[in-house]
Amino acid sequence: MTVRSEVRFNPTLDYTSFIMPGLIGLTLQLMTIMLMATTITREREHGTLDQLLVTPMTRLELFVGKPIPYHL
Repeated sequence: MTVRSEVRFNPTLDYTSFIMPGLIGLTLQLMTIMLMATTITREREHGTLDQLLVTPMTRLELFVGKPIPYHL
């Protein structure tokens, strides 16, 4: 009995075309989280976060709206 392996997809085993899009997506996600955390921390230090929290928007709207400028 002989075991024979057969590569049906990606027979050249070129992995860069599969890994690079994932790395780009991961980098973008991490940068968004880091920039949002830095912005919130800076606003807390300057005292402008308290001014934002008394506006009529909810906290969810505030934190969802923080990363939007970085994606445009």
